[in-house]
Amino acid sequence: MAKDHKKQFKHSSKHRSKQVTGADALVRMNYLYQASSLFSQGASPSLSRFYAQSMKTVAARMVLRMDPQVKRTICKGCCSLLIPGMNALVETKDSNAGVPHVITTTCTLCSRTKNLPVTSNHALFTERVGVVVSKEEAPEDASSKD
Repeated sequence: MAKDHKKQFKHSSKHRSKQVTGADALVRMNYLYQASSLFSQGASPSLSRFYAQSMKTVAARMVLRMDPQVKRTICKGCCSLLIPGMNALVETKDSNAGVPHVITTTCTLCSRTKNLPVTSNHALFTERVGVVVSKEEAPEDASSKD
C-alpha cells in the first residue's frame, strides 16, 4: 500500500512542474481587472482606479507581464480604465511624411494621452507566430534520457 502512495506522489510532482509560474497572481490580476471594469461603469470610479492600481502592483511584485491589450485599457496617469465615450477620447491621426497612422487615446480625467502607431505589418510580441513553445515540443533534459 505504501508503494502505491509513493507512485501517486511521484505522479503528482510531475504535474506540479507543468503548472504556470505565478498562476495565483494571474488569477488575482484577472479578478482585479474584472472588478475594476465593473466599478468603472457606474458605482465608484475611485474604487475602480484602486483595483487597477492594485493589479499593476501585483504584476510588478511578481515580475509578471500584463497582456498588451490589457495595458492599453489602463491610463498611466490616474490608473482608470479607459472606456471610449465614457472617460476616454479616441482619435485617429493621418500619417505625415514617413510617420504611420496613429490612434490617440486621451483620458478625460487626467488628460494623459497614449499614442499607438498603426502599421500594416505590425504584430504584438504575443501574437507573433512561433513565439510560444508548447511543453510537448520542448526538448527533454539530458538527465531524463537513458
